[in-house]
Amino acid sequence: NESFDTVTVELQKTNEEKESAVNQLQESLKELETLKNNNTQDKSAADLMANLENEKKIREQLQTRLHKAESQVARLQAETQEAAQENKKLRETRLQELQTAKKGDTKQLIEEKHLLEDRIEGLRKDLREQNSIREELEKAFGEKLASLINTIDDLHDKRAILERENKSLSRQLEETQGLVMQEADKCKELESKVLEVMEEQMRLQNELVDEMQQQTVLKEDFAAQLQMFCGQLDAMYDKEAELTSINQELELTVDELEQKLIDDTKLRLELSDRLGEEAQLRQELED
Repeated sequence: NESFDTVTVELQKTNEEKESAVNQLQESLKELETLKNNNTQDKSAADLMANLENEKKIREQLQTRLHKAESQVARLQAETQEAAQENKKLRETRLQELQTAKKGDTKQLIEEKHLLEDRIEGLRKDLREQNSIREELEKAFGEKLASLINTIDDLHDKRAILERENKSLSRQLEETQGLVMQEADKCKELESKVLEVMEEQMRLQNELVDEMQQQTVLKEDFAAQLQMFCGQLDAMYDKEAELTSINQELELTVDELEQKLIDDTKLRLELSDRLGEEAQLRQELED
């Protein structure tokens, strides 16, 4: 029972840590969205590079949190193996108790105790299965998050390239306009070039708009996945709380049976002492 309580407390602590990690990921996502909005509004090349650097730092922080979650999963696996070893020792102890039990009532109480312990072990198994499902969800969430981060990084790199091309075309446009003012005889040719540059600039601006729309779709998809994961995580927390309540009730029942067994043993000892005294008294009367 103490081992099971210890495992339950550790699982609860782990759940709290992972819930905190999820909250931190949500905050990081908000920071990432803020940086994206700032990048959209700010057209300065220096500010754009600074924002991209901040986003890379946030990505590294997210990867560090993922590694931490993986280490927590490894620790839970070690605890599961330790629980299996304790279960083996418990079965050996039960066998010894059944072999040494002589009285029918005592043996029945021991068997009832074993049945209750088996039910507790079943609840432990349910908890382990819930933890396994939760680990799979966390792994899927981590993979989805890594994929989204890589996609966002690619979009940012592409947007930076488009920004540089746009600025280069803007400089070419200014140079072309200067040539138009300086050389009147080449006015028509230069005007044609200006129109081509403006069309290219409009195309790049349209591509920028398309990239921003794609980023918006990705953010909405990520938010939906995160909401679904949080809902499933809440359901597992509720299941774990229900199993913990059932386990406490079963432990109370086991304690009552153990107390009943102790009282029955005391009563048998008292009866045995009385029988001994009566036998001794009869022997003295016969003498």
